[in-house]
Amino acid sequence: MEDQNVEKRTLQRNLLIFSFIGVLVIGLLGGIVFSIVEYRGITSDLSWSQELSDTEDYLGASESLDRAQGRWLVNLFDVRKPSIEDLFNEIETRIKDQKFYQAGLDIGNEGDWEIGMTLLSEIQSNSFYYQRAQTTVEQFRGKVLAQELGTERTNRRSAEDEVERKILALNLVRDALESETTARLTAESATQTERLAKEEIQREVIVQTERADLERGKKFLAQIEATSQRARANLEEAAKVQAEADALTQTERADSEQAAKIQAQIDALAQQQRADLEEKARIQELAVTNPMIQGIVAGELKFYFEPLPIYAGIDVSSAVENISSSLLSWSPYGTTTRRVFNANDADLYISWVKDYGSHTIGQSIFKSHIKVGLGRENCRGDWQAFDASTVEKVLWHEIGHSMGYGHSSDPNNVMYWQVET
Repeated sequence: MEDQNVEKRTLQRNLLIFSFIGVLVIGLLGGIVFSIVEYRGITSDLSWSQELSDTEDYLGASESLDRAQGRWLVNLFDVRKPSIEDLFNEIETRIKDQKFYQAGLDIGNEGDWEIGMTLLSEIQSNSFYYQRAQTTVEQFRGKVLAQELGTERTNRRSAEDEVERKILALNLVRDALESETTARLTAESATQTERLAKEEIQREVIVQTERADLERGKKFLAQIEATSQRARANLEEAAKVQAEADALTQTERADSEQAAKIQAQIDALAQQQRADLEEKARIQELAVTNPMIQGIVAGELKFYFEPLPIYAGIDVSSAVENISSSLLSWSPYGTTTRRVFNANDADLYISWVKDYGSHTIGQSIFKSHIKVGLGRENCRGDWQAFDASTVEKVLWHEIGHSMGYGHSSDPNNVMYWQVET
Protein backbone atom coordinates (compact mmCIF):
# COMPACT_ATOMS: atom_id res chain seq x y z
CA MET A 1 0.00 0.00 0.00
CA GLU A 2 2.82 2.37 0.86
CA ASP A 3 4.51 1.63 -2.49
CA GLN A 4 1.29 2.44 -4.30
CA ASN A 5 1.05 5.80 -2.52
CA VAL A 6 4.64 6.60 -3.48
CA GLU A 7 3.95 5.75 -7.13
CA LYS A 8 0.78 7.83 -7.04
CA ARG A 9 2.59 10.86 -5.61
CA THR A 10 5.38 10.42 -8.18
CA LEU A 11 2.81 10.28 -11.00
CA GLN A 12 1.05 13.39 -9.68
CA ARG A 13 4.37 15.24 -9.42
CA ASN A 14 5.30 14.27 -12.99
CA LEU A 15 1.88 15.33 -14.28
CA LEU A 16 2.27 18.68 -12.52
CA ILE A 17 5.74 19.16 -14.05
CA PHE A 18 4.53 18.24 -17.53
CA SER A 19 1.51 20.54 -17.15
CA PHE A 20 3.75 23.44 -16.14
CA ILE A 21 6.09 22.74 -19.07
CA GLY A 22 3.08 22.54 -21.46
CA VAL A 23 1.71 25.86 -20.21
CA LEU A 24 5.18 27.41 -20.52
CA VAL A 25 5.62 26.09 -24.10
CA ILE A 26 2.14 27.28 -25.14
CA GLY A 27 2.83 30.71 -23.63
CA LEU A 28 6.21 30.89 -25.38
CA LEU A 29 4.66 29.90 -28.74
CA GLY A 30 1.88 32.44 -28.22
CA GLY A 31 4.45 35.15 -27.48
CA ILE A 32 6.42 34.25 -30.59
CA VAL A 33 3.29 34.29 -32.77
CA PHE A 34 2.17 37.60 -31.27
CA SER A 35 5.67 39.05 -31.82
CA ILE A 36 5.60 37.93 -35.46
CA VAL A 37 2.18 39.52 -35.95
CA GLU A 38 3.39 42.71 -34.26
CA TYR A 39 6.54 42.78 -36.46
CA ARG A 40 4.44 42.32 -39.60
CA GLY A 41 2.29 45.24 -38.41
CA ILE A 42 5.41 47.41 -38.01
CA THR A 43 6.63 46.42 -41.48
CA SER A 44 3.19 47.13 -42.97
CA ASP A 45 3.08 50.57 -41.30
CA LEU A 46 6.54 51.43 -42.66
CA SER A 47 5.66 50.26 -46.17
CA TRP A 48 2.36 52.16 -46.13
CA SER A 49 4.13 55.28 -44.85
CA GLN A 50 6.66 55.04 -47.70
CA GLU A 51 3.87 54.70 -50.28
CA LEU A 52 1.93 57.65 -48.83
CA SER A 53 5.13 59.71 -48.81
CA ASP A 54 5.72 58.85 -52.50
CA THR A 55 2.20 60.16 -53.26
CA GLU A 56 3.02 63.34 -51.24
CA ASP A 57 0.47 62.51 -48.51
CA TYR A 58 2.89 63.43 -45.73
CA LEU A 59 0.20 63.74 -43.04
CA GLY A 60 -0.95 60.16 -43.68
CA ALA A 61 2.67 58.98 -43.85
CA SER A 62 3.42 60.59 -40.45
CA GLU A 63 0.31 59.01 -38.91
CA SER A 64 1.39 55.58 -40.20
CA LEU A 65 4.85 56.11 -38.64
CA ASP A 66 3.21 57.17 -35.36
CA ARG A 67 1.29 53.87 -35.32
CA ALA A 68 4.50 51.95 -35.94
CA GLN A 69 6.34 53.91 -33.24
CA GLY A 70 3.59 53.15 -30.72
CA ARG A 71 3.91 49.35 -31.03
CA TRP A 72 5.38 47.54 -28.03
CA LEU A 73 8.21 45.86 -29.97
CA VAL A 74 9.50 49.32 -30.92
CA ASN A 75 9.10 50.77 -27.42
CA LEU A 76 10.60 47.79 -25.56
CA PHE A 77 13.20 46.41 -27.97
CA ASP A 78 13.77 49.31 -30.48
CA VAL A 79 12.77 47.01 -33.36
CA ARG A 80 12.98 48.96 -36.69
CA LYS A 81 13.32 52.18 -34.67
CA PRO A 82 16.23 53.53 -36.82
CA SER A 83 14.12 52.97 -39.94
CA ILE A 84 11.20 54.84 -38.35
CA GLU A 85 13.45 57.76 -37.40
CA ASP A 86 14.97 57.84 -40.91
CA LEU A 87 11.49 57.95 -42.47
CA PHE A 88 10.45 60.75 -40.08
CA ASN A 89 13.54 62.75 -41.14
CA GLU A 90 12.87 62.04 -44.81
CA ILE A 91 9.24 63.24 -44.51
CA GLU A 92 10.38 66.41 -42.76
CA THR A 93 12.94 67.03 -45.55
CA ARG A 94 10.33 66.39 -48.25
CA ILE A 95 7.88 68.84 -46.64
CA LYS A 96 10.58 71.56 -46.63
CA ASP A 97 11.54 70.80 -50.24
CA GLN A 98 7.86 70.80 -51.24
CA LYS A 99 7.51 74.34 -49.84
CA PHE A 100 10.62 75.45 -51.75
CA TYR A 101 9.32 73.83 -54.95
CA GLN A 102 5.83 75.32 -54.61
CA ALA A 103 7.21 78.79 -53.85
CA GLY A 104 9.54 78.69 -56.86
CA LEU A 105 6.74 77.37 -59.09
CA ASP A 106 4.26 80.06 -57.97
CA ILE A 107 6.77 82.91 -58.37
CA GLY A 108 7.87 81.60 -61.79
CA ASN A 109 4.26 81.26 -62.98
CA GLU A 110 3.70 84.89 -62.00
CA GLY A 111 6.43 85.90 -64.48
CA ASP A 112 9.49 86.17 -62.17
CA TRP A 113 11.30 83.29 -63.91
CA GLU A 114 14.81 84.18 -62.66
CA ILE A 115 13.70 84.25 -58.99
CA GLY A 116 11.70 81.07 -59.54
CA MET A 117 14.75 79.30 -61.01
CA THR A 118 16.90 80.52 -58.10
CA LEU A 119 14.48 79.05 -55.52
CA LEU A 120 14.11 75.77 -57.42
CA SER A 121 17.89 75.45 -57.72
CA GLU A 122 18.14 75.44 -53.89
CA ILE A 123 16.59 71.94 -53.86
CA GLN A 124 19.35 69.34 -53.33
CA SER A 125 20.04 66.62 -55.92
CA ASN A 126 19.01 63.85 -53.50
CA SER A 127 15.60 65.44 -52.88
CA PHE A 128 12.31 63.81 -53.92
CA TYR A 129 11.43 67.08 -55.72
CA TYR A 130 14.81 67.55 -57.38
CA GLN A 131 13.99 66.19 -60.84
CA ARG A 132 10.60 67.92 -60.86
CA ALA A 133 12.33 71.16 -59.87
CA GLN A 134 14.94 70.71 -62.62
CA THR A 135 12.20 70.13 -65.20
CA THR A 136 10.44 73.32 -64.07
CA VAL A 137 13.77 75.21 -64.19
CA GLU A 138 14.24 74.09 -67.80
CA GLN A 139 10.70 75.28 -68.61
CA PHE A 140 11.38 78.69 -67.03
CA ARG A 141 14.76 78.87 -68.80
CA GLY A 142 12.94 78.23 -72.09
CA LYS A 143 10.59 81.13 -71.34
CA VAL A 144 13.55 83.41 -70.54
CA LEU A 145 15.20 82.35 -73.80
CA ALA A 146 11.96 83.03 -75.69
CA GLN A 147 11.77 86.50 -74.09
CA GLU A 148 15.40 87.24 -75.03
CA LEU A 149 14.71 86.01 -78.55
CA GLY A 150 11.71 88.35 -78.75
CA THR A 151 13.89 91.26 -77.62
CA GLU A 152 16.49 90.33 -80.22
CA ARG A 153 13.80 90.23 -82.88
CA THR A 154 12.56 93.66 -81.82
CA ASN A 155 16.10 95.09 -81.99
CA ARG A 156 16.66 93.50 -85.38
CA ARG A 157 13.34 94.92 -86.62
CA SER A 158 14.40 98.38 -85.40
CA ALA A 159 17.70 98.04 -87.29
CA GLU A 160 15.82 97.01 -90.43
CA ASP A 161 13.51 100.02 -90.05
CA GLU A 162 16.57 102.28 -89.73
CA VAL A 163 18.03 100.82 -92.93
CA GLU A 164 14.72 101.38 -94.71
CA ARG A 165 14.64 105.01 -93.51
CA LYS A 166 18.16 105.59 -94.83
CA ILE A 167 17.26 104.03 -98.18
CA LEU A 168 14.15 106.23 -98.35
CA ALA A 169 16.28 109.32 -97.63
CA LEU A 170 18.70 108.24 -100.37
CA ASN A 171 15.80 107.88 -102.81
CA LEU A 172 14.50 111.34 -101.88
CA VAL A 173 17.93 112.87 -102.47
CA ARG A 174 18.19 111.05 -105.79
CA ASP A 175 14.72 112.28 -106.86
CA ALA A 176 15.61 115.85 -105.88
CA LEU A 177 18.84 115.62 -107.88
CA GLU A 178 16.96 114.29 -110.89
CA SER A 179 14.41 117.12 -110.65
CA GLU A 180 17.12 119.75 -110.35
CA THR A 181 19.06 118.31 -113.29
CA THR A 182 15.94 118.12 -115.46
CA ALA A 183 15.00 121.72 -114.65
CA ARG A 184 18.51 122.94 -115.42
CA LEU A 185 18.62 121.07 -118.73
CA THR A 186 15.16 122.38 -119.65
CA ALA A 187 16.21 125.96 -118.91
CA GLU A 188 19.41 125.61 -120.92
CA SER A 189 17.52 124.05 -123.82
CA ALA A 190 14.97 126.89 -123.81
CA THR A 191 17.75 129.49 -123.78
CA GLN A 192 19.52 127.74 -126.62
CA THR A 193 16.29 127.54 -128.65
CA GLU A 194 15.57 131.22 -128.11
CA ARG A 195 19.09 132.13 -129.19
CA LEU A 196 18.82 130.00 -132.31
CA ALA A 197 15.45 131.59 -133.14
CA LYS A 198 16.95 135.05 -132.87
CA GLU A 199 19.87 134.07 -135.06
CA GLU A 200 17.48 132.65 -137.64
CA ILE A 201 15.63 135.96 -137.72
CA GLN A 202 18.90 137.77 -138.12
CA ARG A 203 19.83 135.51 -141.04
CA GLU A 204 16.47 136.22 -142.67
CA VAL A 205 16.98 139.95 -142.28
CA ILE A 206 20.43 139.62 -143.83
CA VAL A 207 19.05 137.65 -146.79
CA GLN A 208 16.34 140.22 -147.36
CA THR A 209 18.90 142.98 -147.10
CA GLU A 210 21.11 141.21 -149.65
CA ARG A 211 18.20 140.92 -152.03
CA ALA A 212 17.27 144.55 -151.59
CA ASP A 213 20.75 145.90 -151.85
CA LEU A 214 22.88 143.96 -154.27
CA GLU A 215 25.55 146.59 -154.17
CA ARG A 216 26.30 145.79 -150.57
CA GLY A 217 26.16 142.06 -151.22
CA LYS A 218 29.82 141.33 -150.53
CA LYS A 219 29.69 143.18 -147.25
CA PHE A 220 26.51 141.42 -146.20
CA LEU A 221 27.92 138.10 -147.47
CA ALA A 222 30.85 138.49 -145.13
CA GLN A 223 28.48 139.27 -142.27
CA ILE A 224 26.38 136.23 -143.11
CA GLU A 225 29.50 134.05 -143.18
CA ALA A 226 30.48 135.29 -139.76
CA THR A 227 27.00 134.75 -138.48
CA SER A 228 26.98 131.21 -139.92
CA GLN A 229 30.23 130.43 -138.16
CA ARG A 230 28.75 131.61 -134.87
CA ALA A 231 25.66 129.51 -135.53
CA ARG A 232 27.79 126.42 -136.17
CA ALA A 233 29.68 127.08 -132.96
CA ASN A 234 26.40 127.42 -131.11
CA LEU A 235 25.09 124.19 -132.64
CA GLU A 236 28.26 122.39 -131.59
CA GLU A 237 27.84 123.82 -128.09
CA ALA A 238 24.23 122.64 -128.03
CA ALA A 239 25.30 119.15 -129.16
CA LYS A 240 27.95 119.10 -126.43
CA VAL A 241 25.36 120.12 -123.81
CA GLN A 242 23.00 117.40 -125.07
CA ALA A 243 25.80 114.80 -124.84
CA GLU A 244 26.52 115.87 -121.25
CA ALA A 245 22.82 115.58 -120.42
CA ASP A 246 22.72 112.06 -121.91
CA ALA A 247 25.82 111.05 -119.93
CA LEU A 248 24.27 112.43 -116.71
CA THR A 249 21.07 110.46 -117.37
CA GLN A 250 23.06 107.24 -117.89
CA THR A 251 24.99 107.87 -114.65
CA GLU A 252 21.75 108.38 -112.72
CA ARG A 253 20.32 105.17 -114.21
CA ALA A 254 23.45 103.25 -113.17
CA ASP A 255 23.18 104.73 -109.64
CA SER A 256 19.54 103.62 -109.47
CA GLU A 257 20.43 100.08 -110.55
CA GLN A 258 23.29 99.97 -108.00
CA ALA A 259 20.90 101.14 -105.24
CA ALA A 260 18.44 98.40 -106.24
CA LYS A 261 21.23 95.79 -106.05
CA ILE A 262 22.26 97.06 -102.61
CA GLN A 263 18.64 96.90 -101.43
CA ALA A 264 18.32 93.33 -102.74
CA GLN A 265 21.51 92.35 -100.90
CA ILE A 266 20.22 93.96 -97.68
CA ASP A 267 16.89 92.13 -97.99
CA ALA A 268 18.63 88.80 -98.67
CA LEU A 269 20.97 89.28 -95.70
CA ALA A 270 18.09 90.19 -93.37
CA GLN A 271 16.09 87.16 -94.53
CA GLN A 272 19.08 84.85 -94.03
CA GLN A 273 19.67 86.27 -90.54
CA ARG A 274 16.01 85.70 -89.64
CA ALA A 275 16.16 82.12 -90.94
CA ASP A 276 19.41 81.43 -89.03
CA LEU A 277 18.01 82.83 -85.77
CA GLU A 278 14.76 80.89 -86.11
CA GLU A 279 16.62 77.65 -86.88
CA LYS A 280 18.99 78.21 -83.95
CA ALA A 281 16.09 78.89 -81.58
CA ARG A 282 14.25 75.79 -82.82
CA ILE A 283 17.29 73.57 -82.34
CA GLN A 284 17.95 75.01 -78.86
CA GLU A 285 14.32 74.47 -77.89
CA LEU A 286 14.38 70.86 -79.13
CA ALA A 287 17.72 70.20 -77.41
CA VAL A 288 16.19 71.10 -74.00
CA THR A 289 13.86 68.07 -74.08
CA ASN A 290 15.50 65.77 -76.68
CA PRO A 291 18.76 64.15 -75.51
CA MET A 292 19.65 62.90 -79.01
CA ILE A 293 19.54 66.44 -80.45
CA GLN A 294 21.47 67.74 -77.41
CA GLY A 295 24.12 65.05 -78.01
CA ILE A 296 24.43 65.95 -81.71
CA VAL A 297 24.72 69.68 -80.86
CA ALA A 298 27.29 69.15 -78.07
CA GLY A 299 29.07 66.16 -79.67
CA GLU A 300 28.51 64.14 -76.47
CA LEU A 301 25.46 62.42 -74.90
CA LYS A 302 25.63 62.22 -71.08
CA PHE A 303 23.36 59.86 -69.11
CA TYR A 304 22.70 59.43 -65.37
CA PHE A 305 21.22 56.45 -63.46
CA GLU A 306 19.50 57.23 -60.17
CA PRO A 307 20.77 54.87 -57.43
CA LEU A 308 18.59 51.74 -57.18
CA PRO A 309 16.31 51.55 -54.09
CA ILE A 310 16.79 48.70 -51.66
CA TYR A 311 13.49 47.10 -52.72
CA ALA A 312 14.70 46.52 -56.31
CA GLY A 313 14.63 42.90 -57.53
CA ILE A 314 17.58 40.50 -57.54
CA ASP A 315 20.21 41.12 -60.25
CA VAL A 316 18.49 44.37 -61.34
CA SER A 317 21.71 46.22 -60.51
CA SER A 318 23.68 43.94 -62.88
CA ALA A 319 21.11 44.50 -65.64
CA VAL A 320 21.42 48.27 -65.22
CA GLU A 321 25.22 48.05 -65.42
CA ASN A 322 24.92 45.96 -68.61
CA ILE A 323 22.75 48.66 -70.18
CA SER A 324 25.24 51.31 -69.06
CA SER A 325 28.08 49.39 -70.77
CA SER A 326 26.02 49.08 -73.96
CA LEU A 327 25.29 52.82 -73.96
CA LEU A 328 28.99 53.61 -73.47
CA SER A 329 29.87 51.57 -76.58
CA TRP A 330 27.16 53.30 -78.65
CA SER A 331 28.13 56.21 -80.95
CA PRO A 332 24.95 57.65 -82.59
CA TYR A 333 25.57 60.08 -85.47
CA GLY A 334 29.26 60.33 -84.59
CA THR A 335 28.64 61.49 -80.98
CA THR A 336 30.23 59.95 -77.90
CA THR A 337 28.35 58.72 -74.82
CA ARG A 338 29.43 59.16 -71.21
CA ARG A 339 27.92 58.14 -67.88
CA VAL A 340 27.87 60.93 -65.29
CA PHE A 341 27.19 60.67 -61.58
CA ASN A 342 25.75 64.15 -61.06
CA ALA A 343 22.17 64.59 -62.24
CA ASN A 344 22.82 68.25 -63.10
CA ASP A 345 25.34 67.20 -65.78
CA ALA A 346 23.05 64.67 -67.53
CA ASP A 347 21.22 65.01 -70.85
CA LEU A 348 19.30 61.77 -70.12
CA TYR A 349 18.06 61.13 -66.53
CA ILE A 350 16.83 57.63 -65.51
CA SER A 351 14.88 57.35 -62.22
CA TRP A 352 12.95 54.54 -60.49
CA VAL A 353 9.36 54.23 -59.27
CA LYS A 354 8.25 51.55 -56.88
CA ASP A 355 4.80 51.06 -58.44
CA TYR A 356 2.97 53.25 -60.97
CA GLY A 357 -0.31 51.84 -59.69
CA SER A 358 -1.73 51.29 -63.20
CA HIS A 359 -0.99 49.39 -66.41
CA THR A 360 2.03 51.66 -67.02
CA ILE A 361 5.39 50.24 -65.90
CA GLY A 362 7.68 52.78 -67.60
CA GLN A 363 7.47 56.31 -68.90
CA SER A 364 9.63 58.72 -70.97
CA ILE A 365 8.98 62.33 -69.83
CA PHE A 366 10.01 65.08 -72.30
CA LYS A 367 12.37 62.35 -73.70
CA SER A 368 15.10 63.63 -71.33
CA HIS A 369 13.70 61.99 -68.16
CA ILE A 370 12.84 58.29 -67.95
CA LYS A 371 10.89 56.73 -65.07
CA VAL A 372 10.95 52.93 -64.75
CA GLY A 373 8.70 50.92 -62.43
CA LEU A 374 10.46 48.31 -60.27
CA GLY A 375 7.38 46.23 -59.42
CA ARG A 376 3.62 46.16 -58.96
CA GLU A 377 0.92 44.64 -56.75
CA ASN A 378 -0.10 41.06 -57.53
CA CYS A 379 -3.65 39.70 -57.49
CA ARG A 380 -3.45 39.36 -53.68
CA GLY A 381 -2.60 43.04 -53.25
CA ASP A 382 1.02 42.36 -52.23
CA TRP A 383 3.76 44.37 -53.92
CA GLN A 384 6.13 42.16 -55.95
CA ALA A 385 9.43 43.30 -57.49
CA PHE A 386 10.10 42.79 -61.22
CA ASP A 387 12.94 40.49 -62.12
CA ALA A 388 16.11 41.79 -63.82
CA SER A 389 14.94 40.73 -67.30
CA THR A 390 11.68 42.71 -67.03
CA VAL A 391 13.40 45.86 -65.73
CA GLU A 392 16.03 45.58 -68.50
CA LYS A 393 13.35 45.27 -71.24
CA VAL A 394 11.32 48.19 -69.82
CA LEU A 395 14.44 50.37 -69.51
CA TRP A 396 15.60 49.62 -73.09
CA HIS A 397 12.04 50.31 -74.32
CA GLU A 398 11.91 53.75 -72.64
CA ILE A 399 15.47 54.63 -73.78
CA GLY A 400 14.28 53.86 -77.32
CA HIS A 401 11.42 56.35 -76.89
CA SER A 402 13.87 58.93 -75.53
CA MET A 403 16.06 58.49 -78.62
CA GLY A 404 13.05 59.14 -80.90
CA TYR A 405 11.87 55.58 -81.72
CA GLY A 406 8.17 54.73 -81.80
CA HIS A 407 6.38 51.45 -81.06
CA SER A 408 6.98 48.34 -83.19
CA SER A 409 4.44 45.71 -84.22
CA ASP A 410 7.12 42.99 -84.00
CA PRO A 411 6.78 41.10 -80.66
CA ASN A 412 10.52 40.28 -80.79
CA ASN A 413 11.46 43.96 -81.06
CA VAL A 414 12.36 45.81 -77.84
CA MET A 415 10.03 48.64 -78.99
CA TYR A 416 7.00 46.29 -79.08
CA TRP A 417 4.05 48.17 -77.59
CA GLN A 418 3.56 45.73 -74.70
CA VAL A 419 6.19 44.36 -72.28
CA GLU A 420 5.54 41.01 -70.60
CA THR A 421 6.19 41.13 -66.84
